[in-house]
This record gives sequence, C-alpha cells and structure tokens, in this order.
Amino acid sequence: YQSIKENAPFFNGAEYTGHGQNIIGHPFFANVNAYSGFLEYDGVLYNNVYMQYDIVDDAIIISDFTNNYFIKLNNRKIGTFSLGNSVFVQPAFYKIKENIPGEGFYQQLYNGFTTVLVKQRKQVVYKATAEETIARFVQYNSYYIKKGLNYLPVSRKKDILEIYDDRKNEIRKFIVEYDYDTPVI
Repeated sequence: YQSIKENAPFFNGAEYTGHGQNIIGHPFFANVNAYSGFLEYDGVLYNNVYMQYDIVDDAIIISDFTNNYFIKLNNRKIGTFSLGNSVFVQPAFYKIKENIPGEGFYQQLYNGFTTVLVKQRKQVVYKATAEETIARFVQYNSYYIKKGLNYLPVSRKKDILEIYDDRKNEIRKFIVEYDYDTPVI
C-alpha cells in the first residue's frame, strides 16, 4: 500500500456526498473521525488505511489520495476491516453457507469457541412540529450468537439461556455474580 500509493485499487469508487445538512448527530460508527485500520479489499490486505464506516449506508468511506474528496468503496470487494480495535466482517463476502443474519458488515464482538456479532445501523428519523421539522440519526443494534451453523438473534438474557440451554446453570451463576442490578431469569 505504501509503495503503490494512489494506484491502490480501493481508490477507485463513487464519490461520497453524505446525508445532507441540519441532521442532528452523524451517520458514522462511534464518531465522525477517521480511524486507522486494516482493509481486506479484493482479497488483498492493506494496513494503516484511514477509514470511516457510514452505518446508514453500510459503506466504508475513505479520502481520495489527494484528500480533496471522499470515496465510497465497493462493498462487494470488502471481506473484513478494522476501525481502531473494532473488527468488522461481511460473512457474505466469503460465501459462507451458514445461516447468516443478513447482508452487510457486522462488528465482531467475540470470535472464539463461538462468534458474537452486532449489526449496527442508523436511520434518519424526522419529528415534525408546527414550527419545524427536526431530523436526527438514530442507531439500532441487533446482536447474534453463532451456534452450530446458525446465527441466532439475541435481544435479552433469556435468549442466551435458550441458546445455551445445556449451560443454563453456569450462565445464571455468572449473571448473579456480575450483574448486581438484574434478577436471575
């Protein structure tokens, strides 16, 4: 990447124009700053690439080589990337035959004996009053745990107990020890 500079294949994409003005908040993962991370693009791993992740459009945004405008990368060529310490994967890129929850990028919260993913998305929500219309970005998160060949949705503690019904007692004990504000399910 350092030696090919502006000839890196990911500098070839559509111009990113954003989402308009006067919307409260931002469309990006975590904050508006670009993060340094790795990018697997078209099967090649590039390190120290500064990127932003627009979770409204589910798009990776980079600055062009001259820093004059922003480029929206081709998602079909991205397998995985990182923003700081956060790693994102696109299971469909690898043509995984397992039951994936849907298209797009998922933050990988844990990858060991099992895999825990979160799909983050934002939407522009409008609230109209007699005087004005206010637009804001609102974030929604969907969590998934991989068990066997399936990614199962998790939205409450009870879902985890059902997924790991063979370890219910251990999980309940863990909840009691580390979650002082929540009664045991």
